[in-house]
Amino acid sequence: MHRAAIAALLVLTACAMPTGFAVEECNTSWRGINALIATGKTADQQMIPIACMRPVDEKRISIGLEMPPGPDCYELASVELVESADSVEVTLFVSVIDDIGGSCSPEPVRSVTEVDLQAPVGDRTLLDGSR
Repeated sequence: MHRAAIAALLVLTACAMPTGFAVEECNTSWRGINALIATGKTADQQMIPIACMRPVDEKRISIGLEMPPGPDCYELASVELVESADSVEVTLFVSVIDDIGGSCSPEPVRSVTEVDLQAPVGDRTLLDGSR
């Protein structure tokens, strides 16, 4: 019954069905990394893959990612979610930071972000929408 209520709610709020590939659950090496907040910047976004995801609360997930290497510096621009009764598709977008005034890491930088879902994670599959 609970699953049917979630499905009905998601049908009313979602415009698309989730697609993508399942990613592994983040191990303990991803914990303790300060979470990024999406800036909302809409210009010149590029999609990046997700390294891992894990539930952190009933309706909240943590997403592990690697920011692209320099010479440009990047920021998390936006996070898009598509939910259904069986899965959650997460797609991450970054954009170049303008006029950073310094050098950026020549190596990818491990980062995390957290997002709230419309319904509990439960046994839903977490999908990377970039793949």
